[in-house]
Amino acid sequence: MQTFDLDQFKADVWYYSGLEGSIKSDTWEQIVAHCVGGRVIPGDHFMADVVNDTHCFNVKSIKEQTVSKTGNKTIDFVQCRTPIANDRALPQEELSQEILRTLDNKLQESLTTFEREKMIDVIILHKRYDNMYHASVYIQDHPDFNSYELIWSEGEGRLSAESPWLIKRRYSDELHRQTCTSIKKKYLKEDMIAEVMVESVDYHNISTEEIMKEYKLSLEIHELQS
Repeated sequence: MQTFDLDQFKADVWYYSGLEGSIKSDTWEQIVAHCVGGRVIPGDHFMADVVNDTHCFNVKSIKEQTVSKTGNKTIDFVQCRTPIANDRALPQEELSQEILRTLDNKLQESLTTFEREKMIDVIILHKRYDNMYHASVYIQDHPDFNSYELIWSEGEGRLSAESPWLIKRRYSDELHRQTCTSIKKKYLKEDMIAEVMVESVDYHNISTEEIMKEYKLSLEIHELQS
């Protein structure tokens, strides 16, 4: 992947955290596009959220509860909607085949449509601390789930009966009335390409006095520039 623009990332986190309070998922896609010299692919039809001259990027943002001291994180996220009947009695073999087929179709459709050879997973963990905003970015190549020998039970795919799930079917009563597939991945500190803590005024949560102060300051600056 080409260089990730850290200065642009810091500037965007500072700007959008003040504008939105807590940065929205669509905004994170725009921030990633700024940092990799790419463009946003709107909507959720494609696995690719951002595309630049060389890669597709699958961007997921997650509000973290605590900042990891080691930098290592195990993260699960909803990857995509899955066109499977919302039936908990569906045979595991049929369910697993459809889940893996959907994941592969989503991947291949993006690579083919945008004529790229690789999908990069980009995970953003972020959290506001009063007037500070923390954000970290992890990247990995998107995995080939068909190469995994998974054991399936109750809609969850695992490498062994004792290991945590890697792929999980989410039923419509669990998640916004949509049948989806979740992915779990482990990210190490060496997968982290950016981490920032920037000063950030939450303009969604300031007093009327502070609003008036900022407004008058903007008028003074405008008069000086006139």
